[in-house]
Amino acid sequence: MLTPNLRRFYKHIEGIRYTARILPNIGVEPKVAAVAYSLNKGETSKPIIGNDAVYVISVTAKTEPTITPLEIERSRNMTQQTYYSIVFNQLYPSLLDNIKVDDKRWKFY
Repeated sequence: MLTPNLRRFYKHIEGIRYTARILPNIGVEPKVAAVAYSLNKGETSKPIIGNDAVYVISVTAKTEPTITPLEIERSRNMTQQTYYSIVFNQLYPSLLDNIKVDDKRWKFY
């Protein structure tokens, strides 16, 4: 049960799709989206620690998805590309900054 002295903001969101990466009026919250997809109509989630806040979800309606295998594959590919981008743009430059490489290729040519 939530205590009454917590600052709470209620947002009604409709039309969340399985393939959506961004929740309307919330932003990128993969944990929140995963819990939303797993709940049934009438269920309320436990608190979810998201990227920008702590969320509690109550499902008021649920429509069975019409997801095609192509949509699942596209979603998987988009997620994979996101992780590749993180590695390439954040991890790789950090590794280059922290290693000392003595390049002696000039001796071979």
